[in-house]
Amino acid sequence: MRTVTLAAVLLTLTTGSVALAKGPAKTKKGKEKAPEPVLVAAAEPLPELPPAEPAAPAPAPVVEAPPSKDKSAAAPASDEPPTAGTGFVLTIGSGAGFLGGEAVEGIDIASALVTFDVKLGGYLTPQFGIMAGLQGGYGALIEGCAGTCSNGYAYQIPVVAQYAFKDRSRGAYVEGGLALFTTYGGSTKSDSGDSPEALKVSAPVDFKVGAGYRFPMGAASDKAATTALDLRFGADLGQFKKVEYSSVGGSVDGDIASAHQAMHFALGLSVGYHFAP
Repeated sequence: MRTVTLAAVLLTLTTGSVALAKGPAKTKKGKEKAPEPVLVAAAEPLPELPPAEPAAPAPAPVVEAPPSKDKSAAAPASDEPPTAGTGFVLTIGSGAGFLGGEAVEGIDIASALVTFDVKLGGYLTPQFGIMAGLQGGYGALIEGCAGTCSNGYAYQIPVVAQYAFKDRSRGAYVEGGLALFTTYGGSTKSDSGDSPEALKVSAPVDFKVGAGYRFPMGAASDKAATTALDLRFGADLGQFKKVEYSSVGGSVDGDIASAHQAMHFALGLSVGYHFAP
């Protein structure tokens, strides 16, 4: 019995040893371990690496400037001459004039005239000036005399303020002011065969307005013109205060009573030479 038991133990140990021996072998065969790298020392030292370059700075963000509101920089160059500025002005012109209305209450007056005018003054700013001068005319007194007063005449002293939309040398302008000592008259010609007759009416002050346009002559891109062609239209409005009348039947010379004063008007168109140095 003892011999059987010992044999069984030996058999058990032998079987276990075989199993242990086969187990590791299968494990090694089933999953082989990857070879590990082997570091080999170099015979000579490795060359030194160049120093690392500093990192480039990040580009700054670009911010576009807002579009400029100044349009003058983008505007094309203008061919207009520079502003004439302040200074002296002189105008000499000629044209046609017409007088209408009433000399006194109930008596019409009309006259057609060839006119002339001379005005001088100065512009206190490039656009504002004051002018004064002499304006007159010669023609025919169509209505006012009992007969025919073919020798007609007129004169006054205009004093006006002008506003030029560009400057004193060119462009459109308007004016307004007073016509001092306005006088219209007429008489018969001595050789006409009519009865001698003469009429003269006057007003110390008439109101005066006008508008015109100056066409510059000889302007350059770097210099304002000093001369211009001046085209002007004007109108007067007022009441005659004094009358002088003579004929073979008698004469009248005196002031017109306020109750008998009446309105008259005058229109004129002229072309002149304008000098603005």
